Amino acid sequence: MTFIKKILLLFFIIILILPYHFIAKADATSGILISDNMRQMSNGSTVQYNTNSINGNYNLTAKITSKGLKKGYYSTIFYNALNNNMFNYGIVSFDIHNNSNSQLNINFMINKQDGTSLSIANDSYVLLKESSSALIKKLSPSNGSIVISKGFNGTVLIPLNALKQNQIQNTNQNTTSMIASLPSWWGILITSKENEKKDFTLSNFNLINADNKIQEIENLNVNFNGDTRVQIPVVGESIAKYSANIHDSNGNIVNQKITYKIDTPKKGISIDSNGMLKIKQNVSPQPIRIDAVIDNNLAFESKEIQLYKSWTLDAKELDGTSKSIPQTYEVKKILGSTYKFLMSDYVMNIIRISAVISLLLFIKLYLYWKKINYKEKKFNRKEYIIRRNRKKY
Repeated sequence: MTFIKKILLLFFIIILILPYHFIAKADATSGILISDNMRQMSNGSTVQYNTNSINGNYNLTAKITSKGLKKGYYSTIFYNALNNNMFNYGIVSFDIHNNSNSQLNINFMINKQDGTSLSIANDSYVLLKESSSALIKKLSPSNGSIVISKGFNGTVLIPLNALKQNQIQNTNQNTTSMIASLPSWWGILITSKENEKKDFTLSNFNLINADNKIQEIENLNVNFNGDTRVQIPVVGESIAKYSANIHDSNGNIVNQKITYKIDTPKKGISIDSNGMLKIKQNVSPQPIRIDAVIDNNLAFESKEIQLYKSWTLDAKELDGTSKSIPQTYEVKKILGSTYKFLMSDYVMNIIRISAVISLLLFIKLYLYWKKINYKEKKFNRKEYIIRRNRKKY
């Protein structure tokens, strides 16, 4: 009986765990992407890398520096022989940990036996899943690169149908010319500017087929609407509205709940669940990311927003004075502590009371004067009548 209970308990544990695997090996059709003999080529950057294999998991750790190079863009590719059965699968996946102090710009490339060069198209997408999150991010390339944010540690999933020919033609030709030793290969291309350092680790290179969850995300098209630049307010706060609309692969509207959040929470920056972004005045210029989270646990789409200062803050008149409205702390004090004392409530109340007392005294003196004047006039009139009567007699 105890043995049966253990079997049932094990069965229920397996049932609970299975739904959380976001990559399913459909019909056991998964494979290892050939990566045990990785090589690299670069057109200028200094590259240091080492490889190791632990329990069949191939790891590549690399450091790339373009320090001292002329202004421009430099490419480094880590490549290996192409699997013959690669296109029998739907997705290429690998883990990446970005230890750099900045974002990592990558692309995935394939060079076929016939010389056809493929890379991730700007009008396609890849999927990113951080190891610490259950959400899958659907991300489109920008200028021929997938942006891996600073500190990212997770999995990159690249649908093979996202690879198209001559999407970044110059880069493809340069890279193909660098690699002449292999007729067919796959590679991960790292692009950096001058005076940059990149530090990252690649591992778990696999070929897989998509499970239901990934297929559902693949079929969703998200239109993220809203400004890409928001001005930091001089006073008060700036407000911008964002909204995301979901369509399936046929263009039909998909009714799923969408909530919004700041990718990396920061003081003075907030967004509510309806997409209303608020920026406080003390925020510094910087790029931020807004995530539109689909159905709470399914996936999310990101939009990068650039926060910038008002041009009036740096604008000057001909005489050099600023055109912007000064902050309270920037206004020079015309009068010192004496002015503050004279304008205090205590002094103002004394002045008011004194004014009222003075007014009452004036009224009292006026009434007293009127009374004396009346008596004097009455006395003078009486004396006048007496004198007049004396003259008659």
